[in-house]
Amino acid sequence: MVKETATFVSLFVSRVNGSAGRLVCKYKTVPDTAFPAMDYEHIEGEKIVFDHGEVRKEIRVKIYDNHSYSKKETFLVKLYDLEGPIKGVDFTGSTDATVVIVSDEGNP
Repeated sequence: MVKETATFVSLFVSRVNGSAGRLVCKYKTVPDTAFPAMDYEHIEGEKIVFDHGEVRKEIRVKIYDNHSYSKKETFLVKLYDLEGPIKGVDFTGSTDATVVIVSDEGNP
């Protein structure tokens, strides 16, 4: 959960099934009730690179404040196209993470 006035939301990706070798995966944002370019910055095709021994990486997504009240809005961050000797990265047990944006403006 992130406030609408936050600049970014940080999501942490964990490498599972060991840390030997290099592992690469892509990530993207997927709209749900939040809209790209209005509520958050759309990302697609960016890569996370785990070098040998690395087990945790951060993804940052820019959040936009539209300065008006809205109910909770959501979007997903998905991991895909894994490349490496051991295929295993996730957001605490899943390859999808749901981000909930909470409005800071008062309820009209």
